[in-house]
Amino acid sequence: MDKIVNSDPLVSVLMPVYNTERHIREAIDSILNQTYINFEFVIINDGSKDESASVINSYKDSRIKLITNSDNKGLIYSLNYGISQCTGKYIVRMDADDISLPERIFEQVKFMEDNPEVGVCGCDYIQFSKTSEKRYNALNDHDEILSFMIFNSSVIHPSLIIRGSILQLLNPVFNAGYNHSEDYELWSKLIFKCKFSAVNKVLFKYRIHEGQVTHQHAGIQLASANNVRKELLDKLGFVYTEKEFMLLCQPAGHLLFTNKQDIAELELFFKKLISQNTVSKIIDTETFNRVISYKWYAACGYTTLGIWALIKYTNSSLKQYDPQSYLKLLAKCMVRYVKKSE
Repeated sequence: MDKIVNSDPLVSVLMPVYNTERHIREAIDSILNQTYINFEFVIINDGSKDESASVINSYKDSRIKLITNSDNKGLIYSLNYGISQCTGKYIVRMDADDISLPERIFEQVKFMEDNPEVGVCGCDYIQFSKTSEKRYNALNDHDEILSFMIFNSSVIHPSLIIRGSILQLLNPVFNAGYNHSEDYELWSKLIFKCKFSAVNKVLFKYRIHEGQVTHQHAGIQLASANNVRKELLDKLGFVYTEKEFMLLCQPAGHLLFTNKQDIAELELFFKKLISQNTVSKIIDTETFNRVISYKWYAACGYTTLGIWALIKYTNSSLKQYDPQSYLKLLAKCMVRYVKKSE
């Protein structure tokens, strides 16, 4: 079936590049080989010191629109400037170490055209490294995405297509005050301006490697992300203490719960959030309660408290019981308890 028609809207694929010579050819090829062809490919070479520029310049495709920074100005600058140079109805994000599957742009554009209320759309994806590969389903329900966003960014930035008109409402689009969590901060603003959703087809491959921000700047990223979490809670009208807030942030920083009092207080705080949302109904109550229940399950599995945490989870009204989850939680509790004891 011919999927290219003259009425297809122009799409801007936006890809910043900095010292990614090892993977960039695979990334560029994955965009140029899309079944959807009505796009401009805006590449920002942010002062790369390796052979990234040579790889980019080896392509002669007229859809490539190369912007070269004289020196390394950073991701936030490059994204903001790149967005200002995009002319498409939609902006498709791409990173220079990832892979877009051939149907990605077609499927995401079709979804956006069919759902004009959606401003940001992800897709199912494969997370891969040198040694592993795992499939993930993207969240496609707006209230579920918002509920999870209180804890962490609940969308995968380079898998997204964004309606250009939504970004025009912001100046700047990416805020330099949220270094290494600038995308999370952007989603926390856009979630109140438009609907978020996803195409539930695998259209993207997300590469994991040691050079990523999560590995290199974890401390700065956590501090910036905590600011986003606090602002989200405030926008949603939740009331909380500083201790309750830090308990909510703890798992996001990969910090294990090590004492019973913290878990007990977290349970009370989660119940408090459910109670407040039941009154305000800002988020669909059934969806929000389900997400909080899942986060309670995750927190109880992220402790060094062994069987005590399992019992605490089981005896709580927050639990969502099913045999498979119970066995997984038992395994997590015991493994982490044994490691602590070694």
